[in-house]
Amino acid sequence: MQKHTKPYITYIIPYYNGQASIKRQLDSIYSLALGPGELEVILVDDKSPLPAETALAPLKSAYPGLTIVRHTENRRQGGAKNTGIRAAHGQYVAFADQDDTIVPDHLPNILRTAVEEQPDFIVCQANRLRINGRVDTYSHNLADNQQLTGVEFCEQFYNLNFTSSPWSNLYRREYLLEQNRPMAEQTLLEDVDWVQHHLFFAKKVINFNRPIYNWHENRLSITHLSSSRIIAAYVSHGYRKINNSHLFRPISPSFADIVLEDGQFNISLHLKMAWKRTYPWRIFTRNGYGEITSAMWNTLQTLTWDKYTHFLIHHRTLAAIIMTIPFPLRWAYLIVKFFQLKNRTTI
Repeated sequence: MQKHTKPYITYIIPYYNGQASIKRQLDSIYSLALGPGELEVILVDDKSPLPAETALAPLKSAYPGLTIVRHTENRRQGGAKNTGIRAAHGQYVAFADQDDTIVPDHLPNILRTAVEEQPDFIVCQANRLRINGRVDTYSHNLADNQQLTGVEFCEQFYNLNFTSSPWSNLYRREYLLEQNRPMAEQTLLEDVDWVQHHLFFAKKVINFNRPIYNWHENRLSITHLSSSRIIAAYVSHGYRKINNSHLFRPISPSFADIVLEDGQFNISLHLKMAWKRTYPWRIFTRNGYGEITSAMWNTLQTLTWDKYTHFLIHHRTLAAIIMTIPFPLRWAYLIVKFFQLKNRTTI
């Protein structure tokens, strides 16, 4: 590739106590066939108990250009990725978890196309390396190097084995800044609705039927831990998807319906799980990010009662929500809100 004033790509790595696996990830990134100045790597230390500067000091000389940014407060993966986007200089940005690896074979050729075509969003394949040794590849029914708009992609291919995880895609950094839509911070499951938004509004999307990322399953990873924090995260994540559906509806009602149903599924399924717990209110008080807010109630009030009766009744969502709130005055407020909603609609 011809030398350019800006790196072609910036890899952003959220980091938290990842000293056991980070070298494997860095080795995979630095094995990319890119020249001097074409690759930038930003590691965002989300206030690890053992700071990245200390844990990675012996490795800095081995990885030229590695930048370490340290948070003064824990903001979780979404906050780390937001920090990385702001600090990046690359024409394109990509995300890499500290315990995964990059597939180096195809990325240089994909970047050559990117710097020539300047798409907002590049969809690629990803491998899921399962604990039992099986490898699954996320792919789509698109031709290699196919170009289309974000709306076209979402309407035609979004449900066809598309993974909304951010690491299987590349993003034009200036497009992300123009959208001004940061990831949710201080929560889990911060990224799927973010990917959904940026894919939908992209003016040009290019698909490549080539894997660029290896997701290594890990029983100790956050996504494999079953806890009250995960349930609270899924509920909040469902509300963010429902809010996304309102943004999409004026442009694509059909895709808005898909997103709305998906968001309701997240909420109803995981509140049903919470209902079965002995102390379900814990799911909304731990770390504070699962609290039911007035914005969430406004979202509930936009639902059509007859179409989503199961959402409020059959999955016991209302009862589960009420039980998650430990304050009697809040209980009374929610019950009043429920009957106000019920009286304005028909079953």
